[in-house]
Amino acid sequence: MKPPICNVCQRMNHGAELVQFADYRPLAPGIVGHPHGLAWFCPEHAGAAKALADKPLDEALRLLRAQK
Repeated sequence: MKPPICNVCQRMNHGAELVQFADYRPLAPGIVGHPHGLAWFCPEHAGAAKALADKPLDEALRLLRAQK
């Protein structure tokens, strides 16, 4: 699992939330890593990220970064 670094502002935040997107693929049992389609967001960006959770992660990140 990746550390809680916001995928928009790149700040580490221990209050960050994981948001699951439409292209989420869980890891197979016994596999260590970070699942595709699951990303960390700081409290400032989590709400906007959740509003885009019906989209694939790459598309959601593009939209979120364009809002900055």
